[in-house]
Amino acid sequence: MQEGWKAGKEYFQNAVNAIPRENSAFHERADEICKQLMEEIRAENKGAEAKYVRLSRILSRVEEIQKGNSGNTLEGNPFAYCPIEILRDISGSEENRDGREMIDRLGARKEKENLIAEYARQIREAERSIGKFGIIYDPEVAIKILNNLADKGSMWREQIVRIVRELKPNDSTETGEILVSKKTYYDIIRMLNNAVESGLFEDSTYSDNMVSVDDVKEILANMDIAVYFQERDDFYTALRLGFQVLVLEYLQSAYIYQTVYERYEDGINESSRDLEKTFLDGQKRDTYYFFLFNQMVILVEQKGTAKAMGKKGNAREVEGMKDEIVAACTRERQRYVDQLMQWESR
Repeated sequence: MQEGWKAGKEYFQNAVNAIPRENSAFHERADEICKQLMEEIRAENKGAEAKYVRLSRILSRVEEIQKGNSGNTLEGNPFAYCPIEILRDISGSEENRDGREMIDRLGARKEKENLIAEYARQIREAERSIGKFGIIYDPEVAIKILNNLADKGSMWREQIVRIVRELKPNDSTETGEILVSKKTYYDIIRMLNNAVESGLFEDSTYSDNMVSVDDVKEILANMDIAVYFQERDDFYTALRLGFQVLVLEYLQSAYIYQTVYERYEDGINESSRDLEKTFLDGQKRDTYYFFLFNQMVILVEQKGTAKAMGKKGNAREVEGMKDEIVAACTRERQRYVDQLMQWESR
């Protein structure tokens, strides 16, 4: 990460310096994506008019065309096509023409942290503002799952009766999906997620009448928001959401790289005296490296791998030990990154 920030800092600064001041690039890219998706869906529907597109497909398309193949997380520039609403958040001032304030803001790690928190909040709110209809895939299975939930004496029985009544008259498209009101869409998501978390569905099925957790998760995974092409404001809102997600990922990457770089460049965390503990949320915690070191010690002592290393014929045991070390590294690295993203105060 230290080396990554040395290489990526210049890319990031160039991207900030190139932030546009108006929306022309965004609208050009939005119209381009809209045309592409309409043609693709028309072809999939064998020439029939494309009325709507899934929100997830719009977000995926934004990501596909924006992300390069260089392998450098910071080399791309999602700022280039951002709408002005997002750019104002970044620059801090619409009238700041010289860009100095903007550069100062995005140069500071704490400012990146603030922007990440703001974007995460905006993204959580944005989805509910897009479109008027939700998409349910395979309504027959969805009705079966909901009826199964009602049979369990669910407190949502009355809601389920209403929802099933709405689902039944709908004719599914050739792709096997139907449109429902946004209220019904979110009611289904809320009920099924709560039911899974409460353990109301089986882990696996043993008869045709039972419903498994995997059945529920498959229905949830295929639910989406319908974005109508003729509702251009909705389509633009969906694209803005896509660019916000890209900017969020971009800022997160820069923030994590910069955090690690600055902490180790200051020399404090390279000291053996300070390696064991670091301040997080006002409390001293084990650092990632020290915790990982202790896990290695425990694993080696438990498995007797030190002895195995010195003997022949123990290759399987040694390989097993390596796998456990890799698992511990992966787990603790993720824990460390999660902590970095929890707005720690130094």
